[in-house]
Amino acid sequence: MSVKTFSRYLFFLPYIGAAFAVGALFAPAVSYVIKTIYEPSHALWIWGLYSEITCLNPGAWRCMGTYSMSTDLPVSIIGIIISIIIAYLGIRSVFKARRYGQEEKYIDNIFIKYGVIILICITIWVIFAEIYYFFNGFRDFEAPFSFWSYFPPHFGIIGVYVGGFIILIGPIIHKILYKVYYYMYV
Repeated sequence: MSVKTFSRYLFFLPYIGAAFAVGALFAPAVSYVIKTIYEPSHALWIWGLYSEITCLNPGAWRCMGTYSMSTDLPVSIIGIIISIIIAYLGIRSVFKARRYGQEEKYIDNIFIKYGVIILICITIWVIFAEIYYFFNGFRDFEAPFSFWSYFPPHFGIIGVYVGGFIILIGPIIHKILYKVYYYMYV
């Protein structure tokens, strides 16, 4: 496969990146799992869904859970806005990539903008969650509280980062391969 042929098929990368970014919005962003009986495990989604699951007898799989929207209004509002932006840019990337694939055009710089905006949005949420919960505490935890010390990131955050990077690197690889092709064969 020549460099030019390979670079023409890079429009698939925004599809993959958008699937990661939008799919990650349906997974918990963070969770705090306690391994003992009768203590709740917490999970929080970017867009504000909060779950608390308590296992009465872990060996018998008897667990009770509650799901609710987060009562921390600033984090919920910022999270909903960021989720809408990520979903919009992910869906927009799919339609743009489809157009480039059908017309066999070269990948445009718009994907670089989409990837950078997605990465900036999720980074804003990560920083804002740490700052907000440090000063206000989180549910059972009193302030000052280091959010990321107790809550490791899960696919809800990692998937958005991976998706943003995949959307971002498609045009960069395309530009590199196009320059290699141009200098080698033209």
